[in-house]
Amino acid sequence: MPTATDHEVGQNLALARRRASRGVLNVVLGYLVVSGLWILLSDQALELMTPEGAARTRLSIIKGWFFVIVTTVALYLLMRRLVSGTMAVLEREMRLQAERRQAMALLDSFVNSSSDPMFAKDTDGRYLLFNPESCRLLNTTEDAVLGRDDRSVHPPAEAHQVMDNDRRVMQENQVIRFEEKLVTADGERVFLSTKGPMHDAAGRVIGLYGVARDITDRIRAEAALRESEARFRSLFEQSPVAYQSLDEQGRYIDVNPMLCEMIGYAPEQLIGRPFIDVWMPAARDTFQSCFASFRQQGQIQREIRLQHRDGHEIV
Repeated sequence: MPTATDHEVGQNLALARRRASRGVLNVVLGYLVVSGLWILLSDQALELMTPEGAARTRLSIIKGWFFVIVTTVALYLLMRRLVSGTMAVLEREMRLQAERRQAMALLDSFVNSSSDPMFAKDTDGRYLLFNPESCRLLNTTEDAVLGRDDRSVHPPAEAHQVMDNDRRVMQENQVIRFEEKLVTADGERVFLSTKGPMHDAAGRVIGLYGVARDITDRIRAEAALRESEARFRSLFEQSPVAYQSLDEQGRYIDVNPMLCEMIGYAPEQLIGRPFIDVWMPAARDTFQSCFASFRQQGQIQREIRLQHRDGHEIV
């Protein structure tokens, strides 16, 4: 699967090759120009400075050796600079590749050891990555899944659901969470699947990745809690005994119908109102001590004098 790092490495290696080619060409052209000028100018100078004979021959030999030495040193320096530049680029690419291999090794370790299913797919929904936990849950192997879509690992209805969700992620080009109910080796489970688009170096969507967390137990616990709360609410509402709930400041937060009937108020007239408001005025000076005792002990056993909405006393 191409990555931004692969693209960068390829670009830099191509750049290094172009630089090396240009460098060699520059050295050759430079040598051609310098050697041509040297031959032309040095021969003319030699003719003007010395007469024909042994002296000119010796000077010509010296001139030739001087040219060889100078050009050899120049070629060495130029080639050294060229090779150094090329080696610097290659060393950088080697470091990038080593870092990429290390990152891929860490990613492989994370993916393979994860207790959550992890996967990646191309734009046609074909699997590019399928970790061991995914294989275990669907009772299959990586080789049997890679290159195929969800129709090869899920029943038709489940595959349709999963593939529709995948297409939405790629079309909207954003991370989305879905609850997906799937049949697995552990039975029917509900997964919270987090899926996001994958991009190439140019920013184009080339597929998607996903991580799924089994939330079956959480959903069952929430359902059990809702059922328990519903039963409690039913008992609370239908109880023949007056019940109320107060907050830390002694204000009503819940009342049942029997209490409302007993003191003559509708629920909305009591919620948020201080409990002390329905005490008989003569008994209100004991409210704070009673309420403090109730908060400390969680219960209170004493006679409480309440005032009905029409003013009569309730004991």
